[in-house]
Amino acid sequence: MSSSIPETTASSPLTVLIVGGGLSGLTLAHELTALNQSTSPNGSYKHLKWHLVESQNYLGGRIKNTSSRIDMGGAWIWPFQFKMHTLIRDLDLKMIRQEEEDDGRVRIHNGAACIIDGLANRLKKEFVTLEASVTAVEKVGNIVKVTLNHSVDGPATEQRIIYTKQLIWTAPPRMALSSHITWTPPLSHSKISAQQQSNTWMSSVTKVIFGYSEKHWNVTWLRGMRRGIFEYNRFRGGEVFDLYDSSIISSSSSDDDSNIYAFTVFALVEWNRYNKNESRVSDDETIARRIFDELLSIQSSTIQSSTRIPEYTSFTVHHWSQISSISDNPFPNSVGNHPHPNPVLSQPEWKCNEDERYMIYFAGTESDLHSPGLMEGAVGSAYRVMDELRLNHK
Repeated sequence: MSSSIPETTASSPLTVLIVGGGLSGLTLAHELTALNQSTSPNGSYKHLKWHLVESQNYLGGRIKNTSSRIDMGGAWIWPFQFKMHTLIRDLDLKMIRQEEEDDGRVRIHNGAACIIDGLANRLKKEFVTLEASVTAVEKVGNIVKVTLNHSVDGPATEQRIIYTKQLIWTAPPRMALSSHITWTPPLSHSKISAQQQSNTWMSSVTKVIFGYSEKHWNVTWLRGMRRGIFEYNRFRGGEVFDLYDSSIISSSSSDDDSNIYAFTVFALVEWNRYNKNESRVSDDETIARRIFDELLSIQSSTIQSSTRIPEYTSFTVHHWSQISSISDNPFPNSVGNHPHPNPVLSQPEWKCNEDERYMIYFAGTESDLHSPGLMEGAVGSAYRVMDELRLNHK
């Protein structure tokens, strides 16, 4: 799904421009679409003009599946996350209980990207542009001027301008720093400081998925391995810091051929073991092998069980630190703290001169005040911004 950059001028701007096509941006797009289609008493939302730009060539942000439908990014949803459960019911998606956990968390059957697909399928193509990276944002009177680099033919890009009354930033807070985006005038000192201190959820994580032709493990093995990983890191240190069952088992016996048997490992890759000057900074096969060998070591030294995991039949490696729209450090040496509520990250900027509305709003999971760093936070921050917006659409 992608369209061309909309034609705008300072005298004929968009009402809203959404920057970022992850879960938060798509939730906002879904809500704006609903407003467009609403039957308000005066029909005032019929002419609301909005657009979404995404720097990558796909939608989803930190929610992404492998070709075998396994989550490479956000995966878990907890019982108390009512916004996510409401969205899942609305999209008519099935859930999988994470059996090795005692807190009732679930995953989406066939991967969390089904949420992205469900939201994207409700949008019209002309409202979304992929491979469009924001480079500058400028306040021009009561209008926001946004400069983008838009990929048009392979590596070739063209610079384009979009004028909008209001901009909603949904990308990670650190991606809004001046090292990535030029803001004229600059954002407030408190906002910049909060962005600098914000840890981007998932940005340092490498996920390694090991696939099998059948399921060789059980809940006891999984729980034992998780305890073993903790003890291993406590005394020896390693790259693995968590793992979970990521199998996708159909509820119908007639669908056995579609079953996926796999477990997923969270790892912090020790990049100093690799030559950073090489064009390919990592050899994923080598990384997968070393991660698996570490698991074998943990298994043999800490697991008192007859279950022993055999060699994997397939693997997938995904480095979130290597995604330039998400991570500003391709070679992290720590996982970082989980994001915590920070009201400054959620506060709007640039008050309009002619009325009380603001011109820049901030969504995205790190800006949420209740569940930052989770999918619930991505959706919740989108709903918050929709409540904050003053849509001067006339």
